[in-house]
Order: sequence, then structure tokens, then C-alpha cells
Amino acid sequence: MSTFRTTIERLALPLGLPLLILLGLGGCFENSRIARNVGVDNNGGFELGSPGKPTNWNVYHKGLRGKKAELLLDREEFREGTQSLKFVVTSCESRGGWESPGVFQEVDVEPNSMYRVSYWLKNNQCRFHVNVNSIKEGAPRQAVQVLSEAGVGEEWAEYSSLCSTKDGETQIRFELNITGPGILWLDGVVVQEVEGN
Repeated sequence: MSTFRTTIERLALPLGLPLLILLGLGGCFENSRIARNVGVDNNGGFELGSPGKPTNWNVYHKGLRGKKAELLLDREEFREGTQSLKFVVTSCESRGGWESPGVFQEVDVEPNSMYRVSYWLKNNQCRFHVNVNSIKEGAPRQAVQVLSEAGVGEEWAEYSSLCSTKDGETQIRFELNITGPGILWLDGVVVQEVEGN
């Protein structure tokens, strides 16, 4: 066996594993993109941004590829401010997460507190789900589905859910995934502490 081949084989395991980990993590980071502006609030009313890139929101861009779905800022149909976030989906993966069109945002909060997460939706035939959960840095995330398409109609309606934080939980994550074709609007996402808890 050649010295060159022996050297390559000895280096393959120690170098290969870190390289595979880096390549794997690189793929995770590419599943969502964010147009961040630290001088702006959470932009829950989608007043800032450009088509496909609402400011301070992570977008699951993989679900938007191939013109099967579009993410727009709609100045004609909104609940508050001057525009809303609009999903126009002709086809998509039904499993949600990175594979489907969607957005998420992680908002800084205080541990051991109660928060109300409210938002406005208008739906025209989309299948979707909304997850809201608290996050502890370094701990696995447990998504809690709080709403799906059942009962969400073609008129604007406000929805809300309570989310409590425990020791070390310093963020609340709001996530919306489209899992079937149609048109859906989102506006007025607010995370607000509930007083007296």
C-alpha cells in the first residue's frame, strides 16, 4: 500500500467527521433566510421589507422555489397598518417545516412569565398550521400547534394563544407553515406579556 494512500486513510476519519458536520449544519442554515434590521421592532405588521423578504422574519425559502409559491407584501388587503403578508401557493409539500412555504420569528421574552401571542389571519383554501412555543437556548425545540385551517375563513379574524416561559426560556417562537395550496394573509403578530402572572 502506498504511503500517500495510508496518509489519506489516517486523515479521513479525523477530518471527514468535522467536515461532514459542517456541511450538514450549512444545509440547516440555508433552509431559512432573514432580512434583519436591528433598529426596527419585530415588524409583526409586515410594514417593512420587500417581496419574499419581510424585515426581521425568517422565511422558509425552500418552499418558495420554482414559482409554486409566492410571498408578497399586500397593500390592498391588510388588517392593520398599510400592508399584510400574503402567501399565494399553487403547490407545496404537505409536511410543513423547511420544505413548505412559511415564516417564523423568535421574540425575546423574560423567563417565568406568561405571554399572549395574537395575530390576524384571512384564508382562501390554504391548509396550514401555526405553532407557538417558548425556547430555552441550547435545548431542543418542542413545537406546539395552536391553530390549523379548520374554522379560518375568508374574512379577517384575530386568533391568540397563551404561552408560558419557564426557567431559562428567553424566547417565544411564532411559526406559520403552509401545507396545501391557496391564498393566506397574515397581519398584526404581537407577543405581549400578560400582567399579574
